[in-house]
Amino acid sequence: MGDGNDRVGSAGEAGTGSETGRPAAARPAPAIEIARQLLRLIQTRRLHPGQRLKEQELAARFGVSRARVREALRLLEAKGVVVIEPMRGASVAPMHGEAIFETVEIATTLFALATRRACARITAEELGLLAEGVRELERAAPTAIAPDSFFRMTLRLGAIIATAARAPRLESLIADVRAGWPNILGAIGFTTPALRRRAARNWRALHAALSARDPRRAERLAERIHDEVRAEVERVGW
Repeated sequence: MGDGNDRVGSAGEAGTGSETGRPAAARPAPAIEIARQLLRLIQTRRLHPGQRLKEQELAARFGVSRARVREALRLLEAKGVVVIEPMRGASVAPMHGEAIFETVEIATTLFALATRRACARITAEELGLLAEGVRELERAAPTAIAPDSFFRMTLRLGAIIATAARAPRLESLIADVRAGWPNILGAIGFTTPALRRRAARNWRALHAALSARDPRRAERLAERIHDEVRAEVERVGW
């Protein structure tokens, strides 16, 4: 239950009382949902690096208590996309410096580990799903697809491999790390048809390594996929 300061959300969220037929008060959004919405605002640059995140304004925006907002901000702090400072409050983490690429490096290491584990555990059905996803990448690469859309396609392939590793904690860590700067910056690696074609070739090779149950090659390809995106991010000056 929310506390007494929680306010009703938008009218579109309201339900209908089962006994009276009158509209029922909408349930305030949980902290994790507020965190997701804030993350989306950061990813789409509607909240900018360094921008202050004022609890009172966010509480009014989402129709919840300041305590609920603070909980959401702490979730984002754990993902590295929000900074909380004593006496200053919260702000969007700066989009520069070693901290960002350290997070990207962690994401690369975790995904490489998941890929290595998946070699011995991935099923024929999962290999089939991966193959179909790679074909979709190959079809999309030469088109005018938005970089973010292409990036999301690669994320779906990565999710198949993370699940195939059969390590729920590892899968959760990958999701948590990727929710920060790796996801925000990832689309930069797919801004041209040439970059997208190269990525599709890497994913095709990774599928082949997984099919051959070759953990060393699969791990190297998983690292290459991330390293090439990072190289492009560095090239454009982020």
